[in-house]
Amino acid sequence: MPLSKSWLSKPRPARLWHNGAPRPAVTGRIACKVLKPMDFLISSAYAQQAQGGQQNPLSFFIMMALLFVAFYFLLIRPQQKRQKQHQQMVAELSAGDEVMTAGGIVGRIASMSEQFVVVEIADGVKVKVQRQTISAVLPKGTVDAA
Repeated sequence: MPLSKSWLSKPRPARLWHNGAPRPAVTGRIACKVLKPMDFLISSAYAQQAQGGQQNPLSFFIMMALLFVAFYFLLIRPQQKRQKQHQQMVAELSAGDEVMTAGGIVGRIASMSEQFVVVEIADGVKVKVQRQTISAVLPKGTVDAA
């Protein structure tokens, strides 16, 4: 069936909103302000005037020094304490101690060398691990209870 141009000349029925009210006819440009979704929550940031003069360069170094002091007391010093305690614990290990490795394996130390420890995790089952992987010394009887 060939297309005819008669459908273009016919008036279209009025389009309605979902509630039945007629839609306004749109001709030309719409003169309303388009709001962005979050414009009412965030105020626009405009460039400020440059302040006369520079800041004191000494204040920058004072802030850096304060930041370093805060990092030292909050991060570096506690980590050094934990590291020192761990090294002392590893140095005091002896055969027969019940230990837990970093991987969570619990066992009794069967033998030791300078770098490695042989941990017996069950009757006849021995695992060789590095000394530094021992994370905790457990109280006596923990392996038997587990």
